[in-house]
Amino acid sequence: MTQEDIYNNIIAETDIGELKDRGTDKVTDKVTDKVTDNQKIIINEIAKNNRITTQELSNILQISLRKTKENIAKLKTMGFLQRIGPAKGGYWQIIEPDAKQNEQKEDMQ
Repeated sequence: MTQEDIYNNIIAETDIGELKDRGTDKVTDKVTDKVTDNQKIIINEIAKNNRITTQELSNILQISLRKTKENIAKLKTMGFLQRIGPAKGGYWQIIEPDAKQNEQKEDMQ
């Protein structure tokens, strides 16, 4: 399953006009109230380029680097995002919610 497929499984429908203004037309039907618009855009951008930097995300979102890092930390805490490898040279991995639940079930057994 590609990063884009995983993205399509976890991003909620949102204002299509706003997303198109931000350079993407990806919307899906799985709804989650916990993911903000900025977090949706972060996941979308990572789905397009899993080696994107936090500074590049900050520029796309037009928010501060600190706020971008806070949003990424929240996505990690919610289990939607994982960093693989070092800060320089590593990449982002989007985690499918179903896969996350399956991993938790396996750990419990």
